[in-house]
Amino acid sequence: MMQRPTVDLAEPFYRGEFRDTTIGRYLFQHEYAFVKRCLGDGPRTRALLDVGCGGGSLTLPMHDLGLKTLGTDISSASLAAFRRRSQEVPLVVADSCHLPFRDASFDVVIGIQTLVYVDHRDFLRECSRVLHSGGLLIFDAVNRHSYKWHLKNRIGRRLDLPSADLDYCTLLRTATDHGLDIRVVRGYNWVPFTRESDSRLVGVAARIERTLGLGRYYRISPKILIAARKE
Repeated sequence: MMQRPTVDLAEPFYRGEFRDTTIGRYLFQHEYAFVKRCLGDGPRTRALLDVGCGGGSLTLPMHDLGLKTLGTDISSASLAAFRRRSQEVPLVVADSCHLPFRDASFDVVIGIQTLVYVDHRDFLRECSRVLHSGGLLIFDAVNRHSYKWHLKNRIGRRLDLPSADLDYCTLLRTATDHGLDIRVVRGYNWVPFTRESDSRLVGVAARIERTLGLGRYYRISPKILIAARKE
């Protein structure tokens, strides 16, 4: 059985306004474990692009694994926070839907907590374009076929973002349309807390989620993680 990666929860979580919350750390654990598992035991010299890298919460662990990493973000403030943590990873201010790289430039592209802020079609098109044939794309998305999506709509907390109202079928179909072969889909973020929560019960809910194996039910999961290969 594959062991879960150990994550240092004392490490600051650099991604967005709620980077240091208990929920932020919970999300990072799932995202980091999924990316690392999908990378597997392949060569560590692969060129990896982190689209919407923020302060480097995932980019730096990938760099530490030996991958040749490069980070992009549209926010210069986020990249400044990244640069304060590390001088080793090249960083570029860039729109994730208009990446300033040649076709087939990377072996791996990751886009975690990025797609929801942009048009999903443009994002998937660009990620596919900059990938080598056989390259790996790993990204996440909000799924409208979930209790959280319906609850937020009911109480007036609907996310007013370009790709916050998608369902898993639309995402998978669009990825396929852009030459991406879906390999793994995993659900997460079932815990019933908002992004700003620091509740001690987050850990309890996360253990229940893991025990019940809710990650298998991605069709109705609040968030999904997807890994696809470029054909």
